[in-house]
Formats: sequence, C-alpha cells, structure tokens
Amino acid sequence: MKRRKGQFDFKQFSIKQECSAMKVGTDGVLLGAWTNVTGSKTVLDIGTGTGLIALMIAQRNPVASIHAIEIDQASAAEALTNVSHSPWADRVKVFHESIQDFSAHATHAYDLIVSNPPFFNSGTASPSANRHQARHTGQLPQKDLIQTVAGLLSDQGRFSVIIPVTESDNFISMAADYGLHPCHITTFFPKAHKPSERHLIEFTRTEGPAREDRLVQYLEHGEWTEGYKNLTRDFHIKL
Repeated sequence: MKRRKGQFDFKQFSIKQECSAMKVGTDGVLLGAWTNVTGSKTVLDIGTGTGLIALMIAQRNPVASIHAIEIDQASAAEALTNVSHSPWADRVKVFHESIQDFSAHATHAYDLIVSNPPFFNSGTASPSANRHQARHTGQLPQKDLIQTVAGLLSDQGRFSVIIPVTESDNFISMAADYGLHPCHITTFFPKAHKPSERHLIEFTRTEGPAREDRLVQYLEHGEWTEGYKNLTRDFHIKL
C-alpha cells in the first residue's frame, strides 16, 4: 500500500480515511488477507470502518456478496465512498447501523462473518468520541458480538476475528458457550523477539483441535518477513 494524505492506496483499490474513526492499520490488513474466503458466497463484515476488510475480501473472492456494517455515521459514509470507487461496488453494500439492529432484520445466514472489533474493555478513554466508540467495547460488548455471530452464521460457516492476546482466552471461552469453536489460530508478532500482540482466530460450529501457527511481521533490521509479504502480496503496492 502507499500512503497519501487522508488516503491509502492498495494495488486494486484506495481507502479514503479523512473522517473515519479508525484508520487503516496492521490489524485490518492482517485480517483481510488472512481470512479464509474459500467457497463463501455471502459475507458479513461487522464494524467495517473505512470498508478496508470488505474490499480486501471482495478482491480475494470474485463471487461473494458482502454486507458491511458500521455504527459510526462518518465512517459508514466514507466506507460507502470507498466501495463506490472500487471495482466491486456491485457486490459490497454498506449499512449504517449497529450489528444488534441489523441482526433483527437480517434475512439470511452468512457463509463467512469477519470482524476487527473494538477490544479495549478498560483503560483511558480516547479524547475523540467516535474513536473511543471504535476502540472500546461499550457499543459492541464481546458477548453481543458472539451472540449475533452465532445467530447469523450458516451451519457450515466460518467466523474470523482479530483480538489482543490478552483477550483471546476469554473470547474463546465465551464463544464456546454459543457453539462456536476455534479451528485455526495464528499468533502474530511484530518482531520475533517481541511479545505476541494479536491472535487471528477462525471459528466454526464444529468442535475439535485447532490448527495453530505464528506470523512475524518484521525482521530485526526492519524489513518485512517473507511470511508477511506472502500473506499481503496481493495488496501492498511495493510488493
């Protein structure tokens, strides 16, 4: 990707982010590139922000119909702009509402649900109200997210999420209460010698041992690892 003022350019689309609460970041790029999109005809992106993950999935899956949900009005408007200027405007639809309200009138189940959710349960509030909403779980408690996913996911569907390592045990335990079980867990490290920061987790309704692996982003001298480059090669302009 290439960063310009208020905009990130990827190989096949651009993301304007002048008004969105949460800007393009590593978490979103990771989840959009990592998520298994094979065979998914209907996709739901919960908390789409700028529309980044929805557009990444649209690029990776040429047949998927994608619904992107965003509660913040400015972010939803910017996501709509980004979608309308992308090659996949006919397959991605943006909804400005909470996932709780959306689920009340959803008409079908989804083969894939993906979310880069708010994940701070405590701590100092952000001085920006919409940024605080995007980063903290007040508007989307983890239980509400999991309960909604359980209600909207198809029987053979997959749910992919990226969360802090410190939150993952509780999230996995809560998901199990709703019949969702991890089948793939990737532990993400910014550098090999640094502590892990995130877990990328894929859930299904089938209980069994999860495949576990790891991903390191940077080498010691600051270059991307081959693993990270291979994962994001279809998106970063300089790769």
